[in-house]
Parts: sequence; C-alpha cells; structure tokens
Amino acid sequence: MKYLLLVFILFLSGCDYFTSVEVINFTDKSYIVYASRYDSIGCISDSINNDIMKEIEIEKEDSFSVGNMYVVYVPSKNIKYLSFQTSDLFRMSPDKKWRFYFIDDSIVKTKAWDEIVKYQLYDKKIVLDEAKMDSAGWKIQIK
Repeated sequence: MKYLLLVFILFLSGCDYFTSVEVINFTDKSYIVYASRYDSIGCISDSINNDIMKEIEIEKEDSFSVGNMYVVYVPSKNIKYLSFQTSDLFRMSPDKKWRFYFIDDSIVKTKAWDEIVKYQLYDKKIVLDEAKMDSAGWKIQIK
C-alpha cells in the first residue's frame, strides 16, 4: 500500500497543471483571442507565428498553444476556454500582467500574421493582472 501511495504522489508531481480563462463573446462578431504576456501583439517569434497562423484552420481549432502563443476561436454569442499549461500564469509575464487581444476572424482569414502584427489589427485589448483576473472570476467578456 505504501508503494502504491508513493507511485500516486510521484505521478501527481510529474503532471502539468492547467489554467483556463473563460472567454465570453456577447457581440455579433467572431474573434480570435490571442493571449500574450507582452504589451504588443506578436512581439516574439513573428515569423514562426505567421507560419502557424497560415496553416491553421481557425474554425476547426477550439484552442491551441505553441511556444508563446495562446489562441482560442470564439464565435459570435459564444463561450470558449483559453487554456494555459501552467499553474502560475502571472509569474511568466515580465510585468505580471497578461494581454488578451480580440482580433476579428475575418482579419485573420484575409491578412497575413505579419501584417496583423505590424499594424496591430485588433478590435480590443484587455490587460489584466492577477488581482483583476481573480475579481473577474477568471472570465473575460467582450461586449
């Protein structure tokens, strides 16, 4: 029995923790929500992100993350969850804040990611620290 308990504890210590943010879209637009720990959309690995965004089929992907990219597709009048592979989200950010960029899905379908980054083509940006996120119940609403 002691060995079973030890194996269980070791299994739990090796598991990745996940944090989720509930994104609620009350608008008539569908959005790509891009989460970043930096103050400019796409400030790291722009060419890599451009290749990833070109290959992705936005409507078929619910949520994905690659490197520093955390993205979720939120259709009009819908709720989706943006998942992070960490239990301590805010420690990852240089200023302990996360930015959530709401990009109209028609922009993502018609513009290259490099152009979206260069001209900062997003409809709304929400900046939250841990206290604000906690008070919002880990929910972000766009109206």
